[in-house]
Amino acid sequence: MSAWLIASVFVFTYLGMAAGRVPGLKVDRAHIAFAASVLLLVSGSVTLKQAGGWLDWDALLLLLGMMIISVQFQLSGVYARVNVGVGRLSRRPKTLLALVTVLG
Repeated sequence: MSAWLIASVFVFTYLGMAAGRVPGLKVDRAHIAFAASVLLLVSGSVTLKQAGGWLDWDALLLLLGMMIISVQFQLSGVYARVNVGVGRLSRRPKTLLALVTVLG
């Protein structure tokens, strides 16, 4: 039964991820992934120790650091200034693409 539950949760999670949201509900990709993980934990198919072992803490800390830096950029107005500058410099789609690529 556990294997069927895990396979079913996997399939439905990836279908939800592909759709981007659940139609008729205010549930997006993050909520879908969270609900799937909670379902597997509550059902006993996966233990908390197993789930914790699958986390890549280095990647999570890197993402956290990038989010903190991004918020600081947003609060300081860097993104607004860059947006205005790119808007001034890009008169053609190719120029816009080049500027966005360099900034990225």
